[in-house]
Amino acid sequence: MLHSFIRRHGLNRRQALTGRSVDRALRTILAQTPARRFRFLPYKNIRGVIVNNYCESAKCAVEVEYAGAAGHPMRRVEDADRSGYLNALGVKLIQFPEEIILQRPESVRNTLIEELGQ
Repeated sequence: MLHSFIRRHGLNRRQALTGRSVDRALRTILAQTPARRFRFLPYKNIRGVIVNNYCESAKCAVEVEYAGAAGHPMRRVEDADRSGYLNALGVKLIQFPEEIILQRPESVRNTLIEELGQ
């Protein structure tokens, strides 16, 4: 399972192991949003696109932006295509850099509250 995660996100093993803790941290932040009506489900398939965290009622996907993967030119093109596709489906995609999630979780929480209109 770890190997498929590494291939899917274009990471090395260290980044993938760190990524798992980042994903856990993000899910903890999402669970602590003040309004309980926003329930984020992990690894949701939306018409062939898998997003890390998805809330059906808000039509919002929240993902970790991995430092190693984000800088690759091909990855940026894929992310832009993916974001455009999700936006066409009416899904708002919010991405947070992994450093921000780990170092400033309160900032992530405040941004989510603002974006979700709570």
